[in-house]
Amino acid sequence: MGKMIERMGKDFSGFYTDETWTPNINIYETELALVICVEIAGVVRHEIDLTISENRLHIKGRRESPACPAEVCEVAFADKTSESRSAKARVQVMEIDHGNFRREIELPDNVVQDKITAAYRDGLLWIELPKK
Repeated sequence: MGKMIERMGKDFSGFYTDETWTPNINIYETELALVICVEIAGVVRHEIDLTISENRLHIKGRRESPACPAEVCEVAFADKTSESRSAKARVQVMEIDHGNFRREIELPDNVVQDKITAAYRDGLLWIELPKK
């Protein structure tokens, strides 16, 4: 029951773009490093900001709300009258978080902070935290 209430709240909160959302992460550990994977599909690379302060990694950015591409939406109206073709798609369900996002991760003491690297591929931000 709690999951259903949480899900309902998420569906409605997605319309409020003033709220900050939190991207999901996975953290992996090897002998040499911690590797953090941040799920931020649809974010433009220059909208991602990584900073370190007070032994915390701060991940911030912004993702715009995805719009129905003209080539997809126009096909949906293709067999209608010319009046319908100019109609716009209306949102029925909006579950994809958009707007500003933020995630903070406390860094362990054994991380070499000045050697942290990051790469953004296929909607995933990979951050490598080398160990001392």
